[in-house]
Formats: sequence, structure tokens, C-alpha cells
Amino acid sequence: MLDAVFIPATNRLLRRNSWALQRLQACAGKTARIESPPFGVSFAVLDNGELAAAAPGATPDATMTFSPGVMLRVLAR
Repeated sequence: MLDAVFIPATNRLLRRNSWALQRLQACAGKTARIESPPFGVSFAVLDNGELAAAAPGATPDATMTFSPGVMLRVLAR
């Protein structure tokens, strides 16, 4: 559910910042997970630097975990 909001919003942001897309291209084929219990989102980096939903059951290459309080502060800014 969170994937349906996070991935398109992040891709819109990335398209407006070509430097970020270029940096992510080096990570093409990698998967990552962002967790802020009780929510989490897993995604894969595409060849063009944009994000896509990770394959079901994919093991992430990197995981970032944030406390809910930190996520609220980040979203508030």
C-alpha cells in the first residue's frame, strides 16, 4: 500500500533532479527497504535511476530503519 504512494512521488522528485537520477543509475538492479515500524516500503532501482516496486520476497541490498518520531520530523520539513 505504501509502495503505491512512495514510489510515484519519489520518481516525480527524481525526474526534477537529474543529478539524483544519474547517481542512482550506478545502483541499477539493487533493492532497498525503508522501514518505520509499523510501515515499510521495498523498491528496486531501474536502469534509468527511477524506482520500481521490489519483486515479492526480494532480499534488500540495503535497509534503512527509522523510528516513527524521526519519520514525522522528516515529513514535517
